[in-house]
Amino acid sequence: MYRLIFCSGFILIVLLVAAISISEAQNTEYSSDSTIVYNSNYTRLLFSPSGRPLPKGEGFISDFYIFLPSITYAFTDNISLMGGFFVWFIPEHIGKLKYAAVMFGHQLIETFAVSAGVLYLDFPDVKAGISYSVISIGSARRQLSLGIGLRYSKTEDHDFRFSKHPIIMVGANINITQNHALILENWFINSDNFKFSEQPYALAHRTIKGRQTFDLGMIIVPSIIAETGIPRPWVNIMPWINWIYNFGGK
Repeated sequence: MYRLIFCSGFILIVLLVAAISISEAQNTEYSSDSTIVYNSNYTRLLFSPSGRPLPKGEGFISDFYIFLPSITYAFTDNISLMGGFFVWFIPEHIGKLKYAAVMFGHQLIETFAVSAGVLYLDFPDVKAGISYSVISIGSARRQLSLGIGLRYSKTEDHDFRFSKHPIIMVGANINITQNHALILENWFINSDNFKFSEQPYALAHRTIKGRQTFDLGMIIVPSIIAETGIPRPWVNIMPWINWIYNFGGK
């Protein structure tokens, strides 16, 4: 029963965000400056990018969980590159995990954008990543993002191969005030035994301070909470912590 209630609630939230985004897209016009006023990090959700590309000459420095710093820069209005590495305090582990991504995006109209890209992860024994595409509907202030991705990997035992099942992403960026926003990002990792209760769901509060944004939230898997009882950080809830500084532009 709890699974039915959870899934129904999630679907209602997605439909509500979609309605708000589409309504705003139809009835409101925003200048290019509004994206900076309302959300200096409008091109990203949590893990995933939105469909909106970075303008040429803009970029951001990000740090996930302190241990995963990266830098992203837009060389054109449609192409941006990202690179980073895993920081660990044991010297021999520093730089053992590196990651990079390239994204191609296009702002078709003010309220609709599409992007595609490839994320590459370099582990000592495994090379992996995901190729993806995302669309965003709505303004930079409120937008619904839908994405699809396909995982790939390479090990010593096999060459690069893609997974059989795609990953579906449903996310949203909802500004509550000029300096505060709610970010939703949900991944549906398809498999032969797919269950909604076993998928990761993420919700975070974003604080916007000029060019800086601070995300604080959580990632939950309903089936794990059902098995382990009262929600507890690091036990059955994964905290989400992220800081981003945007540079370039106005």
